[in-house]
Formats: sequence, structure tokens, C-alpha cells
Amino acid sequence: MGRDVSGYAIDGVDQVGTLGKLSTTILPVVSKSSESVPAIEHYANGNVRFRGANLDGQMHGPWEFYRADGSIMRAGAFDRGRQVGAWRTYDRSGRVVKETTFS
Repeated sequence: MGRDVSGYAIDGVDQVGTLGKLSTTILPVVSKSSESVPAIEHYANGNVRFRGANLDGQMHGPWEFYRADGSIMRAGAFDRGRQVGAWRTYDRSGRVVKETTFS
């Protein structure tokens, strides 16, 4: 045992030290690539819970949030984690029931 894993990236972290020892240190990998990364999460039933993208770890661009039954609940946009523009809230039939504008 005691395989050295220094410098290897495993599941989004850099491993430093020797595997299997208490002295192993795990450091987060920080990437500031300024590239949009798709973000999507699903309910247990397989339906989409939300869909959007992250930029430098923050919600950015258009986002949509859905109910467990698959109907759209809310949609709008983020600018580096801040809600911007028109955000719409929908009833289960897809009709707009509220619109809020963020500056």
C-alpha cells in the first residue's frame, strides 16, 4: 500500500501525499476558466428540476426551474449570480401568473 498520488486529479480534487495515510491532504481544484458550465439537476422521478449554466461557480445566463410533475415553475436570467431582467412564474398549465423585473 502507500501508493503516491501526488499531482493526480481525482473527482475534482488534487490529492497530495500518500494514499491510505492520515496525513493525506485534499485540496479543491479552483478553475477560473471563464467558460460557461452547464448545470442540470433531476428529481427522483427523472424530470428536470432546474437547467442553466454556471460561470466561475456562479449562476449565469438563462435558467429554468421545474416542478416534479415536469411543468415549468419559474424562468429568468442571472448575471454572475445576480437575478437580472424579467423573471416569470408560471402556474401548472404554463400560464404566466407573475412577472418581476430585476435591474
